Amino acid sequence: MKIDLMTVNVITTPLTDHNAVSISIPLCSANTKINRNTYWKLKNSLLQHKIVKLESEKLILQFWNKAKIENSFCSNWELFKFKVSQYLQKYSSISTKSHRMEEEKVISRIATLSQKSPINMSDEDRLELTSEQRKLNEMHSDKAKGALFRSRKK
Repeated sequence: MKIDLMTVNVITTPLTDHNAVSISIPLCSANTKINRNTYWKLKNSLLQHKIVKLESEKLILQFWNKAKIENSFCSNWELFKFKVSQYLQKYSSISTKSHRMEEEKVISRIATLSQKSPINMSDEDRLELTSEQRKLNEMHSDKAKGALFRSRKK
């Protein structure tokens, strides 16, 4: 293991005035592929996205018409479930990556603004810092709501 591959970052944390320290130490080489078995669950909030509704309706219509022509509803139902699951997994992955990138941008901007001395910080910088912290708090609040929902607590 090379020590120069280790990264250390100071991360602004939501809902507190403390910062977290992130230390990343690679335990295996970058070209080592890790094989993970995963289990995917549908995130209900995806069903509210317009594009998901449109694509689902398109798939329903496609497989309904195919089933009527072939007079084979059971096999087309199974194929529909497979195709819609495939689509939702891909869409979910893209959506999650997009949210993660947005969160990283917000955290990066907060870190950049936080490094400025309060004396040298302009009013615009203070407003932007407050705005970015609010965005990050909303993102973390949404994550917390999802975790609470998944835990089936009320």
